[in-house]
Amino acid sequence: MVKTNPNLLDIIGSLKELSYKNEAPIWKDVAKRLEKPTRTMPRVNVSKLTKYASEGETILIPGKLLGHGELKVGKLTVGAFQFSTSSLEKLKEGKCKAMTLLELAKSNPKGTGIRIMK
Repeated sequence: MVKTNPNLLDIIGSLKELSYKNEAPIWKDVAKRLEKPTRTMPRVNVSKLTKYASEGETILIPGKLLGHGELKVGKLTVGAFQFSTSSLEKLKEGKCKAMTLLELAKSNPKGTGIRIMK
């Protein structure tokens, strides 16, 4: 199956390039996850962040963050391929930072301290 979304293709190519350039296997792993069929991309609810994330942690979601549940953890940095409107509102209320995958990769090229959540 061939991907046709030019935005997704750009993200995959950029992540692979960053992986090779910075010797950071995490970005290659995320690129491979994004290459899989879109229907298999994880959809993570905000409630899962509350359950499994710690304050100050950096979370990467190679899919979509949905707004179901309450966010009781503060000062998270969350990078995802897509965000629902309600999840962005909840992150903002919780004083958390939302970033695209490329923004996260460029701000942390080595990929240190990032936790992938699916």
